[in-house]
This record gives sequence, C-alpha cells and structure tokens, in this order.
Amino acid sequence: MTAEISKINMNKNIIKDFLNYSRKTKAASSQAVYEELLTRIGQVELSKKTVGDISNDEIISILRKMKSERESAIELYNKANRQELSKTLNDEILVINNHLPINMNSHLSKEETEILVDDYIASFGISSKKMMGTIIKHFKEAHGNKLDMKVLSTVLNSKLT
Repeated sequence: MTAEISKINMNKNIIKDFLNYSRKTKAASSQAVYEELLTRIGQVELSKKTVGDISNDEIISILRKMKSERESAIELYNKANRQELSKTLNDEILVINNHLPINMNSHLSKEETEILVDDYIASFGISSKKMMGTIIKHFKEAHGNKLDMKVLSTVLNSKLT
C-alpha cells in the first residue's frame, strides 16, 4: 500500500487512511511517521490560518524535513552506541522514502551545491556573510526540496567572509 502514494497527490485524508492501515497491521514505524506527519500538517495549517489548504509540495517539504531530522538523530545514536534506536529511525526513514517522489529521495550533493553557490556568488560579486539570508532565500525559491539547507549553510559559511 505505501508504494502507491508517491504516484498520487497527498492530502490529509490519504495520510489518515495510511495511518489507519498501519494501526490495523500494527506497523509501529509507519504509524509513528503518519501521526507525526498529520501533526505537522496541522501546525502548518494553523500558521497559515487555513484548514485543508496544504499543497502536495508542502507535504513533501515536511517529509524531507522529517527525514533529515531522523538522519541527524541516527548519527547521534550511532555515536552513543544505541543501535536499537538507530534501527527504529532507519525503519521510519524507509517509510518516509516510500512517500517521496523518486527524484526527490536525495538532495544535491555538496559538490553540486558548491558549484551553484560559486556561480551565484560570482554572478553578483557577493563576498559578505551579511548577504547570507538573501542567498539562502534565493536558493530555497530556485531549488526548493532538492537542496539540503544544512549543506548550503556550511558551503556559504566557507565561501563568505
């Protein structure tokens, strides 16, 4: 059932159906992901003051952030030798990956990000960290979910003075 979702637009009702299915099958990892996803969708709707008006792109963005958070936590758990927690998060990442479009399962590499940043900096002659917010805003708009903001920030910090 999970492989089908990446081919259709997601909305709260579809996610609720997946949550109900995961509850019936007692799939703990799936259930945790869907519950968190519904909570985060609710938070976005509250911040926008609209209910039911969240786009597929916003849901994908939420999923990407959830995946990134889990990847960071896995690193910490592995350092602390907590393999059982690491495995749980890996299982949740597999569920999240099932819902990301195939071409969005990975971010641009650090090298690709560096090339984009170098081109942008050279085009506009930027050298100051004061412009970092503007640059990040541009890259968010231009590249959206394909760009890992943590990598972008690291690259910008190394390139700007």
